[in-house]
Amino acid sequence: MEKVIVEKRIPGILEVGDILVSNGFGEDFVLKASSKTKNTASERYVNLDYYSVVENIPEYFMFVVEEFYGEDEAEFTFEVRRSNEDIYKRYLYFVDQINEAAPGSESDVVHHNLAWFIEWLVGNKPLIK
Repeated sequence: MEKVIVEKRIPGILEVGDILVSNGFGEDFVLKASSKTKNTASERYVNLDYYSVVENIPEYFMFVVEEFYGEDEAEFTFEVRRSNEDIYKRYLYFVDQINEAAPGSESDVVHHNLAWFIEWLVGNKPLIK
């Protein structure tokens, strides 16, 4: 299950803070919301295809990340367990592997991805352009 929260209003469709849920990779994101006041009740149903949502992160949507502990849900937390020096050494190792690999080989692709991931984690590469 994946969840996104609306970061930017889409007039007539979504409001900031709405949460859309997808039951799995590639499945549509859906919002089912109802509200009641003293005299009225209203319901909203929005269905957006998976790729439209994913392509508009982070401009309109932000992923909601949760860890599950039995039946309880908690917001995802993490702690860094490696020093900057350890991370940099691992990055240099991946760069060395790239230099030794044949261009376009599986090793080349894998090590490029791993190096990019470290660059993204430390803020040197954007996730989405």
